[in-house]
Amino acid sequence: MNSLKKILVASDLSKRTVPALARAALIARHHGAEVHVVHAMSQFSLKELSESYRPYHIHMDDGDHWVDAARAQMHALAKTASSEFGIEVHEHTVVGSAVAEIGSLEKSLHADLLLVGGQEEGYLRSTLHRSMAGALAQRVAHPLLITKTQELKDYKEVIVGIDFSAASHRALDSIAQIAPGAHVSALHAVRADDDGGFVHLAGHNPAAQEQETLRACRQELDEFLGDSEQARAIDRSCGVGHAGRLLVEHAKAAHAELIVVGKSDAGPAEAFFGSVAKRVLSNSACDVLVVP
Repeated sequence: MNSLKKILVASDLSKRTVPALARAALIARHHGAEVHVVHAMSQFSLKELSESYRPYHIHMDDGDHWVDAARAQMHALAKTASSEFGIEVHEHTVVGSAVAEIGSLEKSLHADLLLVGGQEEGYLRSTLHRSMAGALAQRVAHPLLITKTQELKDYKEVIVGIDFSAASHRALDSIAQIAPGAHVSALHAVRADDDGGFVHLAGHNPAAQEQETLRACRQELDEFLGDSEQARAIDRSCGVGHAGRLLVEHAKAAHAELIVVGKSDAGPAEAFFGSVAKRVLSNSACDVLVVP
């Protein structure tokens, strides 16, 4: 298992950042990694703020006041986190597109892991935050962990989606880094029809066909995971339906703290995130790790 060297947390200066920083610190202690936190201020937002103050004859055209205020907040956040979690936190405040700037910093730092807080804070804000998480998942080159729970402890139960691609292998490798010692359940979803049922072939016995397909799926899953000591500890299952829905259902039934999905190289990233990962992120109660 390769150790993580640098972890980057994206902050919007809301309370959702705290559990993300706490999780980053917990993972960092396992690896001896650096923790960085970044806040990106949109240039469009600065222009809006400036325009909103014009009727009161308050001019802030350059936005320096708001940038300085954000830097002060970030400094206080990093200082508090360093004290509370017992690890040095390096802060960054940038101006520009949040997704572009965070992606650029991830690349320049050579960060191994990116975290974004994702717990609910009202419909509009949570929807916008999920959109940013989706955009980051398409852009960043390393795993993205969206933290959705307040409880801080080592992950004990993990569900991973398997589609037999190279991304699934990378997802399994990431679990060893993020959740060492956790019990892992691997799930493969068999293609379903529009109603979520099994796709039957004309002239075949539906029940027998479904049973044979699931048996073949389990065999392929066993071959994909291999026969190492670590692989033998992984539970395996196949189900019929949308992979995102099945992952959420299995995670809920198993009381999992983390769902892991690999972002396949096949097809556009947007199409991937619009299906499996988006459904998982929108409907799961636990943390979600997207692995490119």
